[in-house]
Amino acid sequence: LIICVNTVWLFFIARIDSGTNLTRMAYSVASTVELSISCSNLKNKDVLSKSDPMCVMFAQELGTKIFHGRTEVVKDSLFPSFMSKFVLKYYFETRQNLRFSIYDVDNKHSNLDEQDFLGSAELALGEIVSAGEMGKTAALSVGSKATINVSATEIGAEDLKLINPKHLSKKKNYKNSGQLVLRRFEPFQVFTMLDYLQAGLQIGIAVAVDFTASNSNGGPGGISLHDTRTSVNSYSAAMSAVGTVIEPYDSDKIFPCFGFGGRPNFGDAPGRVSHCFELHPRYNQSLIGVNRLIACYQDNLRDIQLYGPTNFSQIIRENTKAAEENLRNVQIGKAPPCYFILVIITDGQISDMEDTKRDIVYASALPMSIIIIGVGNADFSSMDELDSDIGPLQDCYGNRAQRDIVQFVSMNSVFKRTSFHSMGPEELYSNQVHLSQKVLAELPSQVEKYYKHKASPQQIAAQAKAYWSSGLSSAPYPSPASTGLPNFA
Repeated sequence: LIICVNTVWLFFIARIDSGTNLTRMAYSVASTVELSISCSNLKNKDVLSKSDPMCVMFAQELGTKIFHGRTEVVKDSLFPSFMSKFVLKYYFETRQNLRFSIYDVDNKHSNLDEQDFLGSAELALGEIVSAGEMGKTAALSVGSKATINVSATEIGAEDLKLINPKHLSKKKNYKNSGQLVLRRFEPFQVFTMLDYLQAGLQIGIAVAVDFTASNSNGGPGGISLHDTRTSVNSYSAAMSAVGTVIEPYDSDKIFPCFGFGGRPNFGDAPGRVSHCFELHPRYNQSLIGVNRLIACYQDNLRDIQLYGPTNFSQIIRENTKAAEENLRNVQIGKAPPCYFILVIITDGQISDMEDTKRDIVYASALPMSIIIIGVGNADFSSMDELDSDIGPLQDCYGNRAQRDIVQFVSMNSVFKRTSFHSMGPEELYSNQVHLSQKVLAELPSQVEKYYKHKASPQQIAAQAKAYWSSGLSSAPYPSPASTGLPNFA
């Protein structure tokens, strides 16, 4: 048995649990990255000399601030480049928030409260990784011109495990499907998703919301899945979980939001059933990222009548067009290279299955993945057919998908309970983290499989450079068609 991880082919003997299909086995690897820190224009807190800065890094884990480490002290410098590096694991499917705090060290005491504070900045590890070798620069909270630059370098991979994606999404206590005994290895060049992100690949996300009539009583105790009596419901919780992770990888952070299966009182044909209508913020047009997604959804709820049926094909086709247009614009330097993620949040069975399969097969040849999140207690058995873990998806004409681009996860398989009225912020945050990990688990391999025969990281870097040097500014999605997550205290 052979598995390729980063730049190494691994030949091994493995003990696998019964029922695991080796042909559909995936690997789970946490990349290890090294962070380099430098600062500019620090505020001078010393009278007879310059500040003696030190950087301290904190990481957020399930909403709790955790001390990670500190650098050496650089004597008499307002423009320090620290020799010490911070080493940590990078997980694409999780948003890893980091805080960098700078102190002027005036004594040998380790207590930070006894040192002069020179400012701090908060960055997501995804922002740092996607910034490439130039690093991510951010303003510090003290001093009008003070900045910090953080760059990431991959230094290896750890924790090779055999993971069955189907078991991972359906078994709460599933860890892995086997143990490996390494016999020998040979070098072989393989590019990872991290390579493409550092080269300048953008990740664009669009969200499609189900407004069919079955939502009206599909929640716990027969309440509506679109219930607005709390600030969070199943739909907004799913948007926040996925959008928060993807946000750092999109330069403009404008995420299109669509509805389907409802009768909107706005748009080109108000009052008519539509299977693809775009939602916009009503009250704050300046919102970006996850906050904009939530506003698109919440601001329009009262103006959409729940109806039906549940059709996916038109939503998929519209987003396929966006991916195709991006490919054309990349070739002429009018857009950055972008991989598209369509998140469909739905409460029921698909009514246009054959059309949906046809459009997914077509989309499998494009830089695009589809995530389907099931909410409520409906029968989602048809989704397993689209999430083709057993074999390639095939349409009614006999055409087969070039690769698996669909990942389905039922929210009930992640959330221990779905009553948001009694769910505290810590429980909600923990559930959202686990949901994002499950729905994004297959995305790195899907990206790698698409670009394997399409483009190298060097080609992606050249395309990205051509766009950014042109001075143009446009969304990865050509047509612009409160997260509830705790911050550092």
